Amino acid sequence: MNSLAHHLPALQVIVPMLTAPLVMLLKPAGLARAAATAASLFAFAIAIALTIGVLDGHIYTYRMGSWPAPYGITLVADTLGAIMVVLGGLTGFAVAVYALADIDPEKERLGYHALFQVLIAGVSGAFLTGDLFNLYVWFEVLLLSSFVLMSSERGAEARAGAWRYELLNLISSL
Repeated sequence: MNSLAHHLPALQVIVPMLTAPLVMLLKPAGLARAAATAASLFAFAIAIALTIGVLDGHIYTYRMGSWPAPYGITLVADTLGAIMVVLGGLTGFAVAVYALADIDPEKERLGYHALFQVLIAGVSGAFLTGDLFNLYVWFEVLLLSSFVLMSSERGAEARAGAWRYELLNLISSL
């Protein structure tokens, strides 16, 4: 296994996490859209490469910062995790492309693309986590970003739905 392949689980999470602040800084909005869509495509490509390696018989284990468990974040890509990351990556890329035509400028100004990248990172991290504690952490990352995305909708029905969603997530987190 070459050294780049060893880093694929980390790249699956790091690429969208680094893209999030970048798209907040990019002006005009079209540049931010393009960067977010390209990052979503890149994350999907990483997921495909990861899955090809796993299907070839590799199980990828990556310890962030070389910290041993239980002190550090350990990412593990086995068959189920890799397939789930591919499905998440495909969905993420499809949503990013759809958002090019559907997201209004106000939502973009409020950070839609950055929040969506954090959501992609949270989903990927949850699928690749190597322990229960970090599953909880990644679950909270994706819940927080999804709640902010949902609550950015205008209208009483949207706010009521966002609060119900948050209440259910708080109960599930407990």
